[in-house]
This record gives sequence, C-alpha cells and structure tokens, in this order.
Amino acid sequence: MLCRVADSLFWMSRYLERAENQARFIDVTSSIALGYRGSEQALWSSLLHAGGDVEAFLQRYAVPTRENII
Repeated sequence: MLCRVADSLFWMSRYLERAENQARFIDVTSSIALGYRGSEQALWSSLLHAGGDVEAFLQRYAVPTRENII
C-alpha cells in the first residue's frame, strides 16, 4: 500500500512540474508579446516548437495564436 502511495505521489509531482513549466513558457511568451513587433503567429509558433507540440496542435487548430494556445 505504501508503495502505491509513493508511486502516485511521484507521478503527481512529475505532472505538476510539467504543468508549471508550461505555465512559465506561456507567461514568458505573453510578456514578450507585449513589445513584439513581428508576426503574432511566428511568436506563438516558437512556443509550440519549444514544447514539441506542433503536430498535435495543427491537428486541432490551423493558426497558432494566443487564443488558440491558451
């Protein structure tokens, strides 16, 4: 029983760390977007490439915008 609890805590903390990292990526990209003069699509596309989720995103959405990513 204790082993299952420890295993569950391990996986929960791992997924929590992943969610925290994604939140940081989104926060940084949002901050950069405030003063960014280039294409919004290019900016948010870089976030997808950093996370490695380009193919999964493009199956659901056509254009990487702030609204589609968040």
